[in-house]
Amino acid sequence: MTDKRHEVVVTGIGLVTSLGVGRQAHHDALMGGTPPVANADSERFAPYTVHPLPEID
Repeated sequence: MTDKRHEVVVTGIGLVTSLGVGRQAHHDALMGGTPPVANADSERFAPYTVHPLPEID
């Protein structure tokens, strides 16, 4: 087995949850500014509740 090394460049890190997209949306939601995405589904995957993600561009 040969040891192959490759350069890797990280250009950014995304953040998407039911709170929103990006750092600012999460900060605002956690500080009480905006509620999480509505329409949590507690029936389709019962007994678990699934929170949908927002639209992602």
